[in-house]
Amino acid sequence: MLSGLALLLAGSAPIQAVQPMAELLQHPSLKGSIVAVSVLGEDGRVLLQNEDATRVMPASNMKLFTVAYALHRLGPEHRFRTRLFRVGDEVWVDAVGDPTLTSEVLRDAGRKLGVRRHTRVRPLQAYWPGVPQGWNHGYLTARYAAQVEAWSVDRGGFEVWADARRIWLRHDHGGVRLRHVPDEKPLRVSYDRVGRSVTVRGSLPKEPQRVIALASPDPSEAACRALGGTEAAPPQALPDREPDLVLESPPLSRIAAMCLQPSDNNIAEHLLLAAARTEGPLNPEDPYPQATDRLVRFATQVAGVDADDLRPWDGSGLSRHDLVTARSLTRLLQWALGQPWGEVWLQAQAQAGGEGTLANRLRGLDFRGKTGYIDAVASLSGYLRRPDGRLLIMAVVCNHFKRPASEARQAIDRFVEELSRATEFGTTLEPGRGDASSPVPFAGSGLAVGDRLAGSGVHGLAPRAWPHRRDEPTDAPADRAQRTLVRNR
Repeated sequence: MLSGLALLLAGSAPIQAVQPMAELLQHPSLKGSIVAVSVLGEDGRVLLQNEDATRVMPASNMKLFTVAYALHRLGPEHRFRTRLFRVGDEVWVDAVGDPTLTSEVLRDAGRKLGVRRHTRVRPLQAYWPGVPQGWNHGYLTARYAAQVEAWSVDRGGFEVWADARRIWLRHDHGGVRLRHVPDEKPLRVSYDRVGRSVTVRGSLPKEPQRVIALASPDPSEAACRALGGTEAAPPQALPDREPDLVLESPPLSRIAAMCLQPSDNNIAEHLLLAAARTEGPLNPEDPYPQATDRLVRFATQVAGVDADDLRPWDGSGLSRHDLVTARSLTRLLQWALGQPWGEVWLQAQAQAGGEGTLANRLRGLDFRGKTGYIDAVASLSGYLRRPDGRLLIMAVVCNHFKRPASEARQAIDRFVEELSRATEFGTTLEPGRGDASSPVPFAGSGLAVGDRLAGSGVHGLAPRAWPHRRDEPTDAPADRAQRTLVRNR
């Protein structure tokens, strides 16, 4: 594992210069794993590297590519505009894929349009792939793996809540039945998404708490119900006139933070598809092959990533088929910081000790960036401002470790902390002679299209076509990190 590092620093730095890297690579939790590292100076010169050209699963660090692509194609001031038309006794919807629509927004819109329970709502969706390509079926009951449809509400999910008196569903518009079976054990949840039933077993808590967030059985139907009506078949075309009501999202500058800071998978998928649609139509039932090819073209031809360094299968990193290199992540981070929207990009990142996924990590450090985790994958990429004022651009991606993810995260955090306070950094980690003194080489063009199967089977679930919208396989258990049991039926 030290070969890449040795090649970089041979003959140019004493051994103490690589102490942060050595500690990371020798950490017991990472024994036998792939540890891909890239650390650049603000000017893009390589300071540290290890297996930085090895393709690895990035987990949610994939969102960095997606959000950069969206900001580049749409601009930070872009707002999603969902147009609604009153046509006789019906409401027709131009559903462009706003990922920020909430129950409250749609409920208010329904009141303004005079929607009643039996009002037929006809959404014309820009896309409706359902499950993105490569997603594990075991994720699909959890809201973090909600189905992707251009007409959806509350990011495709609902919540189970409990207090000392009762259990209830919040933001359920899918007709899900709820049952509580009391016993003396902690609360556990069984969710049959196909059968639309949730069973909660256990004793009620003394204080109100959210028990779990689950994926909606049918996002489009849920949005129609949130509006106050009943879903009906989409229209062939929308009226050629001004809409009766327009729902505008927050600007993309805010949505980027809503995606990156809490690491929201559903928002990331919508941003990928929205950005890709600016380059031409997408197959609405199976948009991912086209969308990911366009993402690669952006990364290679615009951001300067090497064509061999990136193979995306989705926009969020939930697919284990996603592959990136550590050097592609630092190249993207360096490029994005120099864009007109660079400050928006920086503020959209999670901040150490602040809100988001870094709230309890790297406290006391001036660090902004993106975390990532799926089973046997931990990643962290971002910007570290040292006490001496130097800015480091870094990426660490660990794959195939057997120990708990918390230990891998601790090893990564320790590495960042050592980079921040290394007293010899200003001299001994300066690029040496030979190849190490040259900027990181990146190709300026070319595509890296993954070896995908053609057609909808690549998604794991076939796209749903009207009227067979609910022909879904049985759901497998959600990821164990949920800490609440979700079982098959």
